[in-house]
Amino acid sequence: RRHALFPNDLAVLDKEIKEQCMVRRTVMMFNLDLSEGGQSSLTMSKVLELKYKALDLMRPILTKHGGKDLEPMLWVFGAPVEAVLATVEVRRAVREYNLHEEDGQISISGYGIHCGDMLLIEGTDIHWGDPVNTSSKLGQDLATDGDILMLQEVKDSVDKDPRCSAMRFQAKMLTRSKVEFKAFSILEEDA
Repeated sequence: RRHALFPNDLAVLDKEIKEQCMVRRTVMMFNLDLSEGGQSSLTMSKVLELKYKALDLMRPILTKHGGKDLEPMLWVFGAPVEAVLATVEVRRAVREYNLHEEDGQISISGYGIHCGDMLLIEGTDIHWGDPVNTSSKLGQDLATDGDILMLQEVKDSVDKDPRCSAMRFQAKMLTRSKVEFKAFSILEEDA
């Protein structure tokens, strides 16, 4: 029993973790889908080549806006507006790339952006919380056709920033696990 924690020890440990590792961040996740658009016949080496091309195309844009990759398809930002600006620019770059590329298209079915408190322990693979879960559901499960989806809190931040004044949004009612909620998509003509 020498390694047993007492209730007071747990409370102290919880407080220490919360003070040191709970942070407010914006998470953007996307779904790289190389099976759409008739690409299901690609060889594994071509699929990997396209994945790396996509990430190489996106990385400089995301880092320019302060993004940090925690996983190849999971990026964190200090502010919702930076995540949205980066994601709009990424979507534009991917579409531009696809206009001029005939040997394999980069297909991103969608992007999800959400903000809030999360447990983030630098130098580890621990990054948990509502922003991760919600951005994953939005970008990897619900978004289609390159949608950039976000919930009200992210949209409110974007609405207040003059750099985003030209952006237009469409409200969408989405259902996941029998729960209906309102999300917003950035309209295509603005991206």
